[in-house]
Amino acid sequence: MGIDFDISKGGGIAIDPIRDADARSRLKRVSLEDFRESCSFVGSVLQSLRNKVAEKGGTVLGFVGLPFTLGSYLIEGKTGVAAKFADTRALIKSDPSLVHDIFSCLASNIGIYACYQIESGAQVIQVFDSWAGHVDDEEYDTFCLPYQQQVIKAIKDRYPTVPIIIYMAPGPYSSNGRRLKKLAATGADVISIDHTVDMEAACKILPSHLVLQGNLDPQLLRDGPLEALKEGTKKIIGAAVANRRPHIMNLGHGILADTPEHHAAFFVDTVHEYR
Repeated sequence: MGIDFDISKGGGIAIDPIRDADARSRLKRVSLEDFRESCSFVGSVLQSLRNKVAEKGGTVLGFVGLPFTLGSYLIEGKTGVAAKFADTRALIKSDPSLVHDIFSCLASNIGIYACYQIESGAQVIQVFDSWAGHVDDEEYDTFCLPYQQQVIKAIKDRYPTVPIIIYMAPGPYSSNGRRLKKLAATGADVISIDHTVDMEAACKILPSHLVLQGNLDPQLLRDGPLEALKEGTKKIIGAAVANRRPHIMNLGHGILADTPEHHAAFFVDTVHEYR
């Protein structure tokens, strides 16, 4: 897409920021063929995974970031959480048309990239708007939701039967289930619920046609003890079962890097053994 970036060993991201029309010219619209040529390694990996997991009846997931989250990296030049997305908020106020232009371009490219992953072997796509919980409702409705919908529609237009999962990390405006109804309006098939939400409450909030995913606290997975980990896992699954909701057991956020492997294995075994 024309954007150079660096990622440090610690995961820090550095990008020459886009905050004016001249810098915006670096961001390019791309085609499916562009992804086939420039990201052939992604296609090769997905094809290999598809062949491997087919032997065991597994499913290959692809994933993409959504426009607000990716766009905030472009505008901030880094992860914006620590600064409370100050540069993104400032640009939204000073030049909203530029922000819309950036996000529209990203939405088009992201939709195409997701389709490339599907044609290469992905059977489900999970879309992430990790930082969209850091903007208020008016900003979300204007600068997040329409572009979430645009990406999901682009995928569904080409691959209507491929399930789409959407996830938003807990933030000042999204924790405790405050954005679940908004996520339900995106067109996704599965809502991935963060760990600040009670699964029983989520079952009541979300429409019955939607599948739920989540939402064990990653800190509980890391710290245990194992008996508490088991009880927490069973409580989440039990709430979904009691409400007759299709449910994919998962964490409510990314796994913490220092999680003991035997805790992760115990979690998986607990899910498989649930009755």
